[in-house]
This record gives sequence, C-alpha cells and structure tokens, in this order.
Amino acid sequence: MWDVYSTAFLSSEQSAMVDEQMRGRADVGCLRIPSCYDSQRTKFVFTNPELELDFKEYVSVLVARQINLSSVDPWPNVLESIGVSLDDVGDIVVKTDDEVAIVADTSVVKNLKRLLPKVLPGNGVSIEEYSDDGLPSIIDYLNDVYSNGSIQDMVWKRLDKRQQK
Repeated sequence: MWDVYSTAFLSSEQSAMVDEQMRGRADVGCLRIPSCYDSQRTKFVFTNPELELDFKEYVSVLVARQINLSSVDPWPNVLESIGVSLDDVGDIVVKTDDEVAIVADTSVVKNLKRLLPKVLPGNGVSIEEYSDDGLPSIIDYLNDVYSNGSIQDMVWKRLDKRQQK
C-alpha cells in the first residue's frame, strides 16, 4: 500500500539536494511544485511512481491585485502577522506594479484569501485563487510569472519602525 507524502516548501539549496537524491529513481514518484526551475521555494510530493499526481491537490496559486507595493512590509513579516507559516508558502512573485502571484499550500488558501486583504496596503485589495477556466493553464501562468516577474525575498526581517517615520 502506498502513501502520499508532501514536504514543506524548501529553499533552493534544499530543493537541489532533493532533486539530486531523487534523480533516476524508479521506485518512488517525485513531483516538484512548482516545476519551474527558477523558483526559489519548492515543495515535493512523493508516492508510487505509477500514480498520477495533480499538483492542484497540494498547491494553489493566488493572484493579489490593487496592492500598493511600495508600502508593503517584507512578505515573510506580513505572512507571520496573519499566522501563516513560511513552510506553507512558496514563492511570491511580483508580476506587474499591482499584481502579485503567491504559490501556497492548499491548507492556508482560505486564511490568505480572508486575511491578506486586511493587512496589505492599497485600495480594494483582492486575493483570488487562479483558475484556468478559459485562461492559460496554471503551468503556463506560472511560467509567464516567473519569466517576467520579480521573485520576492522570503527571509523574515526585523523592522525598525523609527526609521520608517
């Protein structure tokens, strides 16, 4: 009997080690999410190599719009302030001046959609789950975002509020 195991989101160094260890193995299926190799934070799902895995069961892509990006605290700080662990969030990629793509574990999507609009600066901030109904597939969307966007640093930073005044 086979089980399915998924990791937390790993750094690029940790992901490279997992890729190296799993390369060429026929006894374990390994799905890298997102599959873009320029991603900084990835998640792996392991199971029987004959099983079909759909990454949508493990990861969602959220699109945030109408954000005043010049006023956003570091993203890890924002996530921690609403109780979302960095282990549950992959890359955050700024696609345009007011559109951001967030790769997240499906278990935290509801919290992100509900709480992020309350803590992000901007008028009418909206967080929607990307749906590929009639649009480019999620893979195509992510490839576009990674190739044309700017990946945000996902390191928690201590802020000195006195410097911001």
